[in-house]
Amino acid sequence: MSVEGKLRLKELVIRRSSAKGQITKFKNYLTGINDKLELNNIEFTELKLKLAKFEALSVRVDDLQGEIEVLSPENISTEIDERDNIEQDIIISIATAKTLVERFSKVFDCEHKRNSMHNVSCCVEESNSCTDLGLKLPQIQINKFDGAYFRWLEFKDTFENLIHNNDRIPPINKFHYLISYLQGDAARVISNFEVSANNYVSAWDLLCSRYNNKRILINHHLNSIFNIKQLPRESERALRFLVDQVTKDLRALASLGQPTHTWDTLIVFMLSSKLDNNTLLKWEEVRSSLDGDVPNLEQFYKFLIDRADILESLNRNNKSDINVSKPHVQVRSTYNNNYNTMVGEPTMLNGDLLERRRDLLGCKA
Repeated sequence: MSVEGKLRLKELVIRRSSAKGQITKFKNYLTGINDKLELNNIEFTELKLKLAKFEALSVRVDDLQGEIEVLSPENISTEIDERDNIEQDIIISIATAKTLVERFSKVFDCEHKRNSMHNVSCCVEESNSCTDLGLKLPQIQINKFDGAYFRWLEFKDTFENLIHNNDRIPPINKFHYLISYLQGDAARVISNFEVSANNYVSAWDLLCSRYNNKRILINHHLNSIFNIKQLPRESERALRFLVDQVTKDLRALASLGQPTHTWDTLIVFMLSSKLDNNTLLKWEEVRSSLDGDVPNLEQFYKFLIDRADILESLNRNNKSDINVSKPHVQVRSTYNNNYNTMVGEPTMLNGDLLERRRDLLGCKA
């Protein structure tokens, strides 16, 4: 063998040794994968890519081994045994890798089917719920928050339930929604934040820390109750507003941890002092007929609502009586060109008077 041939053979043997090292490394990799019960998406993709790369390596090794056998015919039997050993390792490795790919493919397919079935189930449930309602619900509008403390709890609860706690909305979208629903002082609180997905939680937390001031919120709702104005006269609207406003404030105070369920006597006494004389007289009559010495807030609310219903019914009947009692008089108009006036003539006048009236108007003309 020439010197050049020997150098070439030496190079090929070195390259074959390197390839055998890669084969051993791939076998060890497959052993580690085979011990795992499941793979994530990245690991599964890595397995498929390494298998494809290893199959390409097997082709190169076959070419190397063939050239080595040509350059060393005196060692042909040894080289054939070497080929058999290498091919055996390659075949076993490829078979093992393909088996693993098939196994984990089934796992991923099952997972995908479960997710698909879950999504379909969710869609069906949502569709059924809409079908059961039998109508298309209007879009829920969130009132803008301007920094007024008495609006904070309502805004916070609505925004959290519709947007903040909705995992299907990306953080960047939540941030844009938040900005669109803020104005005035509230908007300035988070104005220094750059709009990004990473900043959304920080912006929301800052807004909550600014307006989740329990002491200020409690004071506001207490002031709202204690500063109710005296009712000047009987009015169903005033009575309904009284019930709605106090109920709203008490619910807010209860959500802030205040023991409003023990305040019935105080609230009833305070609100009854704000009633007009007629309503207060009726309340005293009702109160004396109630069981127990001290009426509770629910009984007081019921009285106010019933009284408002009575007043509303009376007002409606009075309006109907007024409309019925009005005489229906038809008026016929005559235009006087000289005076540029419209002269109304009741049709109840008899014929002679009408004729005489026309003559007089004609003379003046």
